[in-house]
Amino acid sequence: MKLFSIRNLRILILLALLAAAAIYTQGQQLDSTAWLEPLEVTVFPINGDGCGPAGRYIAGLRDQDFAEIDEFMTNEAERYPVLSRRPTHTRRGPQIEATPPHRPAPGPIR
Repeated sequence: MKLFSIRNLRILILLALLAAAAIYTQGQQLDSTAWLEPLEVTVFPINGDGCGPAGRYIAGLRDQDFAEIDEFMTNEAERYPVLSRRPTHTRRGPQIEATPPHRPAPGPIR
């Protein structure tokens, strides 16, 4: 049996790809659950009914208006082994102009 046959080379390449995929997947899992950096949270306001007061309220929203969310997450993170001092960074995104879809009709869950 030859040590460096085409079949053995192909198996070696496939094993290397499998190992790379496993290492990448583990790294992604650690990045998303280790809280090494703050989680970027963006709030996209939408004026669902199109009324004027809601539109004016949305127009007046600033990033500072969502600071309470970050404070709450910081207080809750103290109970867990979170590495980031500030677990979330919440900001306001652009207003969504499209109306939301209609609610589906009630019926059995499929």
